Amino acid sequence: MEILDERFDLDSIAKVRAQLSGYAVSCGMSEQDRYKLVLAASEIMANAVLHGGGSGRITVNRLADRLHLEIRDTGRGIPRRHLGDRPPPRPGRIGSQGLWMARQICERVDIRTGPGGTTVRLTFAVSTDG
Repeated sequence: MEILDERFDLDSIAKVRAQLSGYAVSCGMSEQDRYKLVLAASEIMANAVLHGGGSGRITVNRLADRLHLEIRDTGRGIPRRHLGDRPPPRPGRIGSQGLWMARQICERVDIRTGPGGTTVRLTFAVSTDG
C-alpha cells in the first residue's frame, strides 16, 4: 500500500518529515522508532537537495511489517568512494555522515546511482508499542 509520494526541495522537507512522522504514528510505531525513521529519511533527503540537483521525490510503501522508503534525485550520482562500508565519521566532522547514519538506523540500505540520478531505498522494520 503506497502511503506517501511527494516531491521535495529545501523548502518542503519539513512538511514531508511531518507527513512521514504522522504515518508512523498511525502504524503504531514507538516514539524512538519514529524518530529514527524520520532521521534516516531526513539525512537522505538532505543529500538529494545538497548533492542531487536541489530536489527529489520520496515514495513510502508498507509491506507487512516493513516500511520501504525510496528517495530519488536527478543529480550526477554518488562518487564510488562514498558507497561502500565506511568507518564511523571522525568526531567533530561536519557532513558526509548521512549514508553512514542511515546504515546504522535502517534494516537495509540499497543504492542505485549513476549520471542520471540516485535512488536510495531504506527498509525499516515496523515494531509497535505494546
